[in-house]
Amino acid sequence: MKTTPWKTAGHINSAPLQLVLVAKAGLQHEQLPAESLLLQLTVALQKTLDVNTLIECFAREVRGVIPHDSIYFVNEDHGVYFLHGEAARHSCHYHLTVEGQSYGDLSFGRGRKFTEEELSLLEHLLCALVYPLRNALTYKAVVEEARRDPLTGVYNRGVMETVLAREVGLAHRHRSPFSAIFLDIDLFKSINDCHGHAVGDEAIRAFVRCVEKSIRTTDILSRYGGDEFLVLLNNTPLDGAVLLAERIRKVVEEEGRLGHTAPDLRLSASIGVATLQPGESAESLVARADAALNLAKQRGRNCVRADCSIASNPRLTESLH
Repeated sequence: MKTTPWKTAGHINSAPLQLVLVAKAGLQHEQLPAESLLLQLTVALQKTLDVNTLIECFAREVRGVIPHDSIYFVNEDHGVYFLHGEAARHSCHYHLTVEGQSYGDLSFGRGRKFTEEELSLLEHLLCALVYPLRNALTYKAVVEEARRDPLTGVYNRGVMETVLAREVGLAHRHRSPFSAIFLDIDLFKSINDCHGHAVGDEAIRAFVRCVEKSIRTTDILSRYGGDEFLVLLNNTPLDGAVLLAERIRKVVEEEGRLGHTAPDLRLSASIGVATLQPGESAESLVARADAALNLAKQRGRNCVRADCSIASNPRLTESLH
């Protein structure tokens, strides 16, 4: 284990302390061997594989011997950002690595300067954190990978169904607008038949890049199956969903290229849109968006069609491309 301080409140001595002081409520300070504290900490950190819970547990366990007001952990590769407390005048920072592999940056802050003894002890106690942290990050990566479509990296259908049920329930509870966009690649079967499945896979990846470029950070994209994708839009009425769908269509039409893989191939999309109605199920919403998608295909492809049963503008479909 390597803990590299990239900014500290004082020099770090890697030699562990032999004795530390532990404060107990209502009792005098008593001496506790550092190795015993390390063992106690190791046991406490074995109880979770959640990264945030792990960091919070570590902070709680060491606070008795190294008082601090804040702790901040970041691992950008895994998308983990944990902050507890507020930024303070003095801080110490560690870059955590195991066998050359980086597992994130950890910072402690408080109003007064950390002593040499506290910094030395903290570095010693970090030995108990890095391996549970590695396990927690590995577990997080495995779980996240299982949620993703291996070809495109977007959420798979199983995740989509779970998220859809949750978001539909929230929309009904809060009486907020919620819409779904169903879309697929026009004439995708002919792409596979004429160019092969490798080009078909590249076409799907290029299509997803266009969609991801077009949607908002709050929108949820998933692969429904084959070349079909679903976008879930929170707090979005039908008019707004149609505008977003049209933006997706234009980006696919203008930028859906495969370069040297198939230079003459140009992608386009057929898109269906529907908005949740009062009391409607998630399955019904998706079915209506799918029906609108089929209508777009019947109308010549490369267009957007909406189920307008509750549209704010009853002539909405007439104005679509």
